[in-house]
Amino acid sequence: MNPAPANLNATLLPAVASCDSTFRLMEHLMRFCRDQAAAFRTWDDNPASKADVRAANDEARRIVTDEIGTVFAPDDDPVKLAHIRTAVAGYLGEVVPPPVVRAELLLRELDRAFLANLRALYPDFQPGPLAPGGLFPVYWPNLKGNGWFPADKLSPQPASMSPPPGFLTKWALAPSADAFSGRQVELVFPARTDVSSPLTGALNLGVGILNAERGELVWEEDIGPPPLFRNVRPRPDIRDRQVAAMCSIATRAASEGVRVLVFPELCVDQSGADEVFRHIATLNAPPALVVIGSYHWLDGATRRNTCTAFRTGTASPLHHHKIAPFSYRQGNQTFREDIRSGDTVRVYVGTDWSVVLLICRDFLDASLRPLVEALRPTFLCVPSFSQTTPFVDLAGAITASSQTVVVFANGPVPLDRVTAVFGVPRVREEHSSGAALARQSVMPEPLPALPCLVVYNGINDAIRHLPC
Repeated sequence: MNPAPANLNATLLPAVASCDSTFRLMEHLMRFCRDQAAAFRTWDDNPASKADVRAANDEARRIVTDEIGTVFAPDDDPVKLAHIRTAVAGYLGEVVPPPVVRAELLLRELDRAFLANLRALYPDFQPGPLAPGGLFPVYWPNLKGNGWFPADKLSPQPASMSPPPGFLTKWALAPSADAFSGRQVELVFPARTDVSSPLTGALNLGVGILNAERGELVWEEDIGPPPLFRNVRPRPDIRDRQVAAMCSIATRAASEGVRVLVFPELCVDQSGADEVFRHIATLNAPPALVVIGSYHWLDGATRRNTCTAFRTGTASPLHHHKIAPFSYRQGNQTFREDIRSGDTVRVYVGTDWSVVLLICRDFLDASLRPLVEALRPTFLCVPSFSQTTPFVDLAGAITASSQTVVVFANGPVPLDRVTAVFGVPRVREEHSSGAALARQSVMPEPLPALPCLVVYNGINDAIRHLPC
């Protein structure tokens, strides 16, 4: 049975005929497999149709090894490129097994043979923003091998649930332009001077809690119109104490083996964030990642709400500009955060893990959250200054769907007293349906001494509050 010859002739073969790189070939194959998922399932549901798969797989391996041979690029010999296109088109055009199965087999052989080279070459292939529908590398955690969580908590993938066609653990296609909603996505790769290492061993996650009440912060209100609020910061009389507390928490986190530490939104000013960054850089064994809250600042003629982060081995801070401004009601007026919204989601890439930073309402944005989910980062860190009810369920949902570790830090301590949420994968399944734990930290009454460090232990699934 050949369910999709018309689609093959209309879409895939013309794309192969003009294909000029291994990246583009993988992109075309993944898109075809995704679009032909129903045809693949029809074939897969018929046990009698599998007889020719071994021979087709052997042929796919031969084409990758003998006809393609190595990663190819637009500046290669035109005769070589033409030969590769002819060999690939001939293979895909065979009737049995059907084209979508052949595309799947060829895609997996390309990934098997060239994975390391392709990932090393990708920054040069895609130097600018990620295009909608474009191929990009995924840095999914190897939960079975890195020791973050106990092995007996990581169930095997159910045999009845197989990956969809075109699914690769280390690669994905960006969603459509509609999903971008006018925003950009950038993959930010380490500079040549950066030094990073794999994250192995028990995964301890931390949140730094600083204030017991919002009265320890000050901000400016402008009744407008429109009503605006801006320049949220620690009160001048506690600013230095706040920075010292953040440094103390970071030091305690390092001594407790915390790998990822997040501070809340608007907990510091810009110069204070720089001080904390410099302090973390002096620590003997700092956490691999520290998100230093966020701050309001003047960017030219407009204001921003920006979070910065320290990453081990990286000289300059990572950063994210808040995309979705906050608003609050006071009397009969609604005050909106006076900032210029960011328009870019950045995936910061390390050796074998990646991180996306969001700020508070960014995570609640119905158009932004699915985009981040599609990017499948290893970590999603969210500093917040908000009531937390919506965040808890969403953290568990995005962890289950994308197997991303979520660390949410909230402060000052709000009325609901939830200060931290940890979304933790528990089943690493190679398709977009997994399982997760969403753990929240509720501050006890009376409050522990502040500042304090909230630590989630990935081995025993326990949360501790450590005064700092």
